[in-house]
Amino acid sequence: MFRSMCKHKLIANTGYTRESGKTALHQGLAKLISFGRPFIANPDLPERFA
Repeated sequence: MFRSMCKHKLIANTGYTRESGKTALHQGLAKLISFGRPFIANPDLPERFA
């Protein structure tokens, strides 16, 4: 819903997993997905996702 009201680049956060983040990107719900808590708890998260 929010995406339809916003014409700027949107960064989504909160509760995304690798899979749900990829789905949100493919559906055009956001341009970027951030992983705050998961990254803080797992500093190697980018390597895990790769």
